Amino acid sequence: MVTAKLLGGGDTLELQHSMSGTALLVHLERLPGLEVLNKSAWALTDDFWATIQYKEWLFVIESPFALLWIAPVAKDCPEDVISELFRHIENYRFVGFPAWIKGYFRYLCKPHFKEIREND
Repeated sequence: MVTAKLLGGGDTLELQHSMSGTALLVHLERLPGLEVLNKSAWALTDDFWATIQYKEWLFVIESPFALLWIAPVAKDCPEDVISELFRHIENYRFVGFPAWIKGYFRYLCKPHFKEIREND
């Protein structure tokens, strides 16, 4: 389990940065129907921005300071979709090094956040 709290109107989940962004994405991909669309990161840290899609809804993940924020892009995202995703994150299971390194290189091949935003 991870330490998490809801912010604002309850549509943003804040996690203590006790895991790397890559480990979070690998864990998220364990949820059927979830796809990591992109990840942009600084070369020497695991500070990052990512976009995921779950049940046809987009979510943005970013790591300001020592936190991870996860929020739906659309304000009309159904509450049950948000709750399912957040519950999966709160039940985080350890990601071993082989899975982490495989995910790291898989996400390197994804388009960068900026490239997707420019195509919208």
